Amino acid sequence: MKQRLLPFGFLLLLIAGLSSFVFLSADAQKNGKDIRQEHGQSFKTGGDYLALMRNNQHTGLLNPQDVSQARKQVMAQSTVGYKSSDALDWVSLGPDNIGGRTRALIFDNRDATAKTMYAGSVSGGIYKTTNLGNTWVKVNTGGSAGVLNVSCMVQASDGTIYAGTGEGFSTQNYTGLGLYGYDGGFLGKGLFKSDGNDNFSLIDGTAPNGMEWAYINKIAIDNAGGRMFAATNTGLKYASMSDLGSWSSDIKYVVDSTMITRNIVVDSVVYCDSVHLDENNNIIEIFGSSGWQVEIMSDDTTNIARSEYAVSPESDMPCYDVKANANGSLIANFNNRVYVAANGNVTNFRNVSIAGSNPDSYRKDILTWNSTYSIRYKNGGLIHSEQHVTEETINWHIDYYYLADDSKIAGHPSGVDGGRTEIAVSPSDPNIIYVHVSKGNSPRKGSLVGVYVSENNGVSWRTVIPGGSNIVNTLGSQVFSPTGTATTYYQGDYSNAISVFPGNPEKIICGGVNLWYGFKSTTNGFYQVGQKSFSTATSVLNGIYDALYVHDSHHAYVFRPGYNNEFYACTDGGIYQGIVSGQNFSFKAVNRNYVTTQFYSVEVTTGVKEYVGGTQDNGTLYGDGTSGTGREAVDIWRIANLDPKYPTGTDGGAVAFSNLRMKKPGIEENDPPVFYSRNKFPFTSVTDDNPIMRRSGTLGYDFAESYLSGDISNDNFIIPTLLWEDYNNPMSQRTTEYIASTDLAAGTRITVRSNNYKQPFDYVLPVDLMEDDTLDVPDPYTTRLFIAQTDEIYMTLEALQFDADPAWYLISESGSNGFEGTPISMDISADGNYLFVGTTDGRLFRISNIAQAYFEETADVNSSTCIIATDEITVAPDLSQVVTSVSVDQKDANKVMVTLGNYGNTDYIYYTSNALDDYPNVAFNSVQGNLPLMPVYCGLLEIDETTDKAIVGTEMGIWTSDNVVTGEWYYDGGDIGKLPVMDITQQRYFRPEYYISYKDPVTNEVFYEIYPRTENIGDIYVATFGRGVYMTDLDYVGIDDQPDDATGLSVEALHVYPNPSMGDLNINITVEGASNSFVEVYDLSGRSVYSHDCSNLGRGKQEIVIPAGSLTRGTYVVQYNNGNTLFSQKVIILK
Repeated sequence: MKQRLLPFGFLLLLIAGLSSFVFLSADAQKNGKDIRQEHGQSFKTGGDYLALMRNNQHTGLLNPQDVSQARKQVMAQSTVGYKSSDALDWVSLGPDNIGGRTRALIFDNRDATAKTMYAGSVSGGIYKTTNLGNTWVKVNTGGSAGVLNVSCMVQASDGTIYAGTGEGFSTQNYTGLGLYGYDGGFLGKGLFKSDGNDNFSLIDGTAPNGMEWAYINKIAIDNAGGRMFAATNTGLKYASMSDLGSWSSDIKYVVDSTMITRNIVVDSVVYCDSVHLDENNNIIEIFGSSGWQVEIMSDDTTNIARSEYAVSPESDMPCYDVKANANGSLIANFNNRVYVAANGNVTNFRNVSIAGSNPDSYRKDILTWNSTYSIRYKNGGLIHSEQHVTEETINWHIDYYYLADDSKIAGHPSGVDGGRTEIAVSPSDPNIIYVHVSKGNSPRKGSLVGVYVSENNGVSWRTVIPGGSNIVNTLGSQVFSPTGTATTYYQGDYSNAISVFPGNPEKIICGGVNLWYGFKSTTNGFYQVGQKSFSTATSVLNGIYDALYVHDSHHAYVFRPGYNNEFYACTDGGIYQGIVSGQNFSFKAVNRNYVTTQFYSVEVTTGVKEYVGGTQDNGTLYGDGTSGTGREAVDIWRIANLDPKYPTGTDGGAVAFSNLRMKKPGIEENDPPVFYSRNKFPFTSVTDDNPIMRRSGTLGYDFAESYLSGDISNDNFIIPTLLWEDYNNPMSQRTTEYIASTDLAAGTRITVRSNNYKQPFDYVLPVDLMEDDTLDVPDPYTTRLFIAQTDEIYMTLEALQFDADPAWYLISESGSNGFEGTPISMDISADGNYLFVGTTDGRLFRISNIAQAYFEETADVNSSTCIIATDEITVAPDLSQVVTSVSVDQKDANKVMVTLGNYGNTDYIYYTSNALDDYPNVAFNSVQGNLPLMPVYCGLLEIDETTDKAIVGTEMGIWTSDNVVTGEWYYDGGDIGKLPVMDITQQRYFRPEYYISYKDPVTNEVFYEIYPRTENIGDIYVATFGRGVYMTDLDYVGIDDQPDDATGLSVEALHVYPNPSMGDLNINITVEGASNSFVEVYDLSGRSVYSHDCSNLGRGKQEIVIPAGSLTRGTYVVQYNNGNTLFSQKVIILK
């Protein structure tokens, strides 16, 4: 071969290359292993949804000052004391069997039996149990504290409890909070203390001021030094226990530096066959070269100088964890690196996370290069030789392994890419410290870097559980799609917990998604480790009731004092008790009355306490008020044909719930159809393998995922979904087929089945029919299901027809000068003719003429005869806030209220009374009035005919205006508290009861098909982000009284339930004070079988109970005479 002789400049490059070779650090070796990135590493989940609604739309950031200002305004409004005489009375619907995300738990040191615990929910406040979690009660947080979003708790020796607020730990990436602009969960309210009677008050000086005190990650009490420490988003703070009003941030850590002077002799030779010289005898080309051969002849280190000095951490250096050790030392996690102050001196922390990127160790190399470059023949003869002496100074971070022997540190509790790190100190040996380290960056972000132990108070460390493997995945898990595709995911930056057994410092439990157990089996080797809990209900025999099941996302493990083998786990699904026997673990949920679930949505059907709602990490929950406590719920997102104890686990999204249902007592029951969606996490996208929308007629027992059009594939976190129903639509253009079973004459009243869920209705024949004749009968049941996705709105009238896939119509799209943008909210007029859709960037669209669009020709924009029109309506000039909700007045579609999100704005509610005018003339006006400046997540124009009341759910509770146009608002949340209210709905669809009776042809026994009436017309329901679902049972119907055509009852004056009844019969009446009012019950022969004199009852609503056994099986008529009017209702007794 031939080789050009490079100029002298190349020799300098060669020197630089040699320097890289000489000082190859541990970084190169550690990075030499290729770490495979698993698919499915998308952790957006609900983050994109919530941040969108909360952060400022212009800056993309959330200014803590805006939050603080809103809180002050709320407090000022609350002290005014104004409250309407019609203030709403809220009742909790639970769920009381499912807990929400919990990061803090302590045992009360005043209870010698160790049965009393306090738990801190991240958005639902503080709860207390005196029986190890068998039941919980909400703690009285006092007027100023409100609902605390607790992140950590600690108790002093005198029994005082301290609670830190504000949730960090990447919560925005794993919940819907990221889109609200949070760097974590909801902004904290400061540090609180109890008064001994479970009333908590704010400690002066700890209320958030800008970013100061925004997130309190951990708190610790240093009993030896009489100090309290708070690990916050802006650093570590401390104060004397005797003066918690004076906090200091004068924290310093030690930086060491090393200066090394080195003299390096290098000999570089090229051997060749021949060379080509120019006219000046300079070598310009080499032939037959073997390449440079480099040898370091000597590396003389002539001087090593080391020094140490203390510096203050950077102002934005967050502190995530702090432990005050019984031996007086302090251990803290600054910016995901572990620091130890061996003697408790806050100005002498040492960084013990020794890695190649350790910023607290600096090295300067002063290099003298003495290099000889030679060109020789292959036989050794010298052709040319040069000698060069150069000096170079290199500043770099180093790895202690590559220093002199006297500066080595054995092991390190981190890696080059260490992320969130949790600390645990052995209760029985304070010199033994463990850290649980997650990976800070992709690939495999949030996975395990390792578990490390120090047995000498942080001086030296070793690895006891290595990371980098999916076999030992303490901070993640693996899930499977319905078709078996596996996805591995990690979330150690969000959920990361570790604890040491009280009686054995060589046994630990740690986890993030599931719980793992590790113990020392050899003197200096790795611990034996194994997974002990499972968060996938389908992977254990008895589902969520199995002794191995624990909800996913673990945040803390707390041992019961005096019981070395009993502990409690804080998870995204509440609290679980763990019992250890040898190497066997068993668990059970202890969440009764721990009502802390975080809901995004809620919808209702005909039952008073019946709802379905999407939640954070607890799936799509259904509650019907019939459980033992009346407040239990089950997750309906599960594998088909399996018991509710096998939910698949997910974040629930938008929901829609029908009022149509049927009961055949003792035979079967058709549940109301429900439409529900979930978040795609942990899968990366929406595919056939990962469907996220379902339709079910059995409340999730079985379901359809193929009912959607192939064009509908929405992977938004909350998919706007709306179901409109009409049970007596005289304008219906749809028909249903009737087949005569016998000869029938014109004028005969027959019962016909609707195509919509086979609902029956009466029909008078206009013509004669012979047996087996068919007749197309106008179908009075009309249902319209709307689903919105980017730039498109879809509608079907066949969502409740379960015997075939529905036909979907594209009723508006950007390509046809229709809807444009990302939809986030919808509402519809009472007649179903006008649909209003709000977007994420402040736009509002009105879609009209829907009521006359029944088929593709008139309903689909791709048809030339489509009659549907879309107009964009300006709510306010240059509006760019997210339209969080739209509410159309069901009494007058001209009246529309729009609510808005995003902190840092001046208006959050707009209202118009001419929404149906030509779109340029529609005029919205701000009705912000005295409402504090905060995001409004949902709104409702109440259906009562006599009012213009508006109710809104905000960042800080429920607020009401008795007349929306006035802009006068008052807090109306009652027992709910001032926490985020994400959704509000009112039962606006009344349907009367209808029943069909028939006899068994053999036994003549009478059977019934019962189509229940709407029991909750006018009732209002809200979804809270931390305290479950609430409802209010209004005293008025809210719409004109509607007679039941089948029974002749009056909705308001007489209500008999349950109907049919197998036990006590409850009769609700409205007493007007007449002296001769009474209730009579008649059998079908006209004989009175029960009578009750109502003359002595007070005015207003009253209830009479007819005990079980007073009436035998059959049909009866209940009559109520109020002295002026006679009301009646048929009832069926089944027993």
